Amino acid sequence: MGLETQRVRRTRLSQGWLDADTAVPVPQVFVTDSSTVVITTLTSEHGLRLAGEVDFSNRHELETALDSWADHDTDLHLDLSELDFIDTGSTRLLVAAAARLSPGRRLFLHHPPRHLQRILALLWPDAPGIELRLP
Repeated sequence: MGLETQRVRRTRLSQGWLDADTAVPVPQVFVTDSSTVVITTLTSEHGLRLAGEVDFSNRHELETALDSWADHDTDLHLDLSELDFIDTGSTRLLVAAAARLSPGRRLFLHHPPRHLQRILALLWPDAPGIELRLP
């Protein structure tokens, strides 16, 4: 399954964004200005791609991006194939995001780095709603 990103033309409304071509509400496109992390929306799945490093210095950007998906009644997919590092505090944000999803919905972590797999196994072995999709 290829997870692709795309910048979508959007129209700003007072309550959020609309895709200019389909008039469907969509979360904000995230392209961060941090020098260590880039967060973009996926086009092939409902979710985000994280690239680079997420730590204390830019954790707020991940939190903002995850919060934009909180009201959607869908599974959330995170493409982590280009994620080089994520600290424990930022991993806690992923666990909390999974817990906030609607009943029956899941947070899919595609291509999680090994250190993230270890953090989850050690600190949150029974975290509900998280499913790892390994390459």
